[in-house]
Formats: sequence, structure tokens, C-alpha cells
Amino acid sequence: MLMTIKTVIVGLGKIGAINKSSKKAIRNHLNAILKNKNFEIKKLIDTDINQIEIIKKEYSFLQDDVFSNKYDSKKIQKIDLLVISSPPQQRSSQIQKLLNNFSTKILLIEKPLAENLKEAKKIINVLKKPNNSKIKVFINFIRRYSSGFNQIKDYIKEEKPLHINIRYNKGLINYGSHLIDFLIDWFGKIEYVESYDRRNYGENDMNISFYCKMKKKINVNFQFIDRVNYDQFEIDLFFKDKKISFRNGGVEKTKSEAIDSLYYSGYHHLGKKKIFKDQDLIGDLRILYEMICNYFIDKNYKVPLCDINQSFYNVKIIDSIISSFDQNKKIFIK
Repeated sequence: MLMTIKTVIVGLGKIGAINKSSKKAIRNHLNAILKNKNFEIKKLIDTDINQIEIIKKEYSFLQDDVFSNKYDSKKIQKIDLLVISSPPQQRSSQIQKLLNNFSTKILLIEKPLAENLKEAKKIINVLKKPNNSKIKVFINFIRRYSSGFNQIKDYIKEEKPLHINIRYNKGLINYGSHLIDFLIDWFGKIEYVESYDRRNYGENDMNISFYCKMKKKINVNFQFIDRVNYDQFEIDLFFKDKKISFRNGGVEKTKSEAIDSLYYSGYHHLGKKKIFKDQDLIGDLRILYEMICNYFIDKNYKVPLCDINQSFYNVKIIDSIISSFDQNKKIFIK
């Protein structure tokens, strides 16, 4: 059944409109929406006029009047979906301006919710206003709808790992927020964090190494790996008799089980890696928009995305990690 989901995208950068796609995965919001006949683009907004011109050339079939470099409109426009895919800096004032001009049913925000806890609190206050309180808010952490990740989540069920080792680079806000969301989604809340090393990453981010303990008593070590010419986004889950590993952003997923040592009598080590069946490419945004369609068809459909409370908690954890390093102490999460 076809429907018309009136959509506005704000932010036409990499994730908004630039990232290259393939037959296997659509990597930007605009392309994913255009591939789904249930969506109708009402407006494409970016404050950078040069960026708009780039997108106009790339998507030459789109009408000129769909593009704008301003949030303001002559009157409030009723839409179904507002997508914010711009960087998180000063996002609270951006959301306020947009909701003054667009009345939407769903607000989809690219991760993270905000650049810091102060901004996140302002966003919460904006969304609590009477005119905005009925808006359904989702934050796009792409591994929430990875079939490969969910395959392993179903496989381990209620079994919890004893230890988790995580290696990352490219920033605590950029890559780290994804990994924190993974912890929250799979294992619940965090009891405390304790940071022990930090280096700046670009103008608006940093890499921090830290320990944390989950309230489920799982020990976690986050280690940043910098000054290397390759990405690090890797997770190892250590169980009593096996290890589950995620490599290359989580695309490669393997399991190794404990066996009698091949080299030392009376000892045990991990056997050969076994590849999980579903080695999906992470971040196919077609899946995201299929889920949003399902929600518009059936309001009882539970969208498996990060909600506003979970995303606020994510920012709170990042704030605590930074405070732990600055204050040189363990920070308990309230």
C-alpha cells in the first residue's frame, strides 16, 4: 500500500546527501528516501549555498524550489517527517527554529543527540513544549537495525559477557557514541566510568580511553587507538567458554569457542573463528525508512531505534567520561 510521507531533510552533507551508495547499501538519507515511493520530498535545507549547488548537480531531476538555505517559511508547514542530518553543534536552537516552521509527526535526528549535556538538556526542554510533546523522536544509531548485530543479540539471549574490550578511533562523539549506544541497547545502564587517557580529535571531538562497569556487573574497557592509518571500531565480548568479535565497524562477526590446547597439555585456548551467517553491511538507510513506513502504517509497530531518553543518557555518559578525565576520578552515573 503506497502512502505519501511528506519529508523535509535538514543538512545535505555526507550522511544527508553525499555519501556514495551501492546496490548493497544506501549510505545517505536523500538517496534512501528517493528509493522509497512512500516518501515525498517537500524541502531540502542547508545553510551553505555552495553545498546546495553541489546537491542540485548531483540530483538534477529535483525541482529548484525544493531547495532552501533558510529554516524560515511564510507559514507553518504540516509534514510527516523531519530529518536532521546536520552536525550536532548548536542543535537546540536549530530544532527550535525548525519546529517553529514545520509541524511534524516524527523527528529523526542523526547521532548524537547533541554535542554536550547542556545542549541535550535544552533539546529536551524544546521537545517538552506543548506544541512539540506529541512528536515521536528517534536518533539514528545504525547498528540498532543491523540484521547481523540483531542475529548475535538473539543468539546470546540473556547470557551476559564477563568482560568487553572495545577499540575505537575518530572521536568519542563520532565513533564512541555508537559504541556507547551498543552497550546501552544490549546490556542496560552503566554504573560508573573512569577515564585514564585523552587526546584531541579535530576541533569538536576527542579520543578518551576509559573503564566502565555496567550495572549488570560487566567490566568494559574502551581503548582509543590513534596515529594509525586505518579505522578502529572493534568489539570483543568475552564469555566463560567463548568469545564473540566484531571487526571493521561490525561488518565482520565471528565466534571462537574454548577447546583443549593444541600446544600445551592441560590448558585451553580459543579455537578457530566461526563466521556468523549474517555478515550484513552496516548502515543501509533503506532499512531505516522501511521501518518508518511501518510505523505510519501501524502506530503499534515498535520501531527498533534509539529514543530521546536513551540518546540523552548517551550524551550524559559522554559528559561523565570527559568529567572523569578532567577531575581524575571515577564518576558514578546517577
